[in-house]
Amino acid sequence: MKKILLSTLAISLFALELPVQYDPFQKASVIIKHAPKKRIKPVKRKIAFSLQAILNDKAFINGRLVPLGGKIFGYKLILIGENYVVLQKGKRRKVVSFRKKDILKMERQ
Repeated sequence: MKKILLSTLAISLFALELPVQYDPFQKASVIIKHAPKKRIKPVKRKIAFSLQAILNDKAFINGRLVPLGGKIFGYKLILIGENYVVLQKGKRRKVVSFRKKDILKMERQ
């Protein structure tokens, strides 16, 4: 009997439409603020070139073997000196040389 009474009470509670006075999303909409859209500016990074070796008409720069006239990071290898190389991109030129402690001269005996 108790089970029947409880089940009818539960069904009647579900059938009732109680007015909802609290809307949890209404307050949340006030709290949520949208960040203003920021325009992302491209960052120009400076490329640090490191000359590791010079082999005849090729240079080993930043771990890549670049032939004379070849390109690395948009720069063209235009000149190979005894212990330096010259890279050019448009009107801009960069001279990349060995660090003094990295210079190793090999001569025939």
